[in-house]
Amino acid sequence: SERSLQRKIKEAYLALWLLTLARRRWARTLFMVLLTADAVLSLLEPVPLGAARLLTLGTAALSVMALLMVSGTAARAWVAEGDARR
Repeated sequence: SERSLQRKIKEAYLALWLLTLARRRWARTLFMVLLTADAVLSLLEPVPLGAARLLTLGTAALSVMALLMVSGTAARAWVAEGDARR
């Protein structure tokens, strides 16, 4: 069902975020892929004008901001530093 899928997506976000904080390079990469897909799909979703459209654009904007933070040079170096310690 749709709610089950939404719940699994939220769980994936949380798991990948936590694994990124644990400095797992592959988790950071998958997290960026998930954020990109979420932003693109949000923008492609047909939503009528009004409050629903504003919410959709806000969701896409949050995904893009999170993607910019996670994909930055400092974040990449921080995760790589954790891999070097192992």
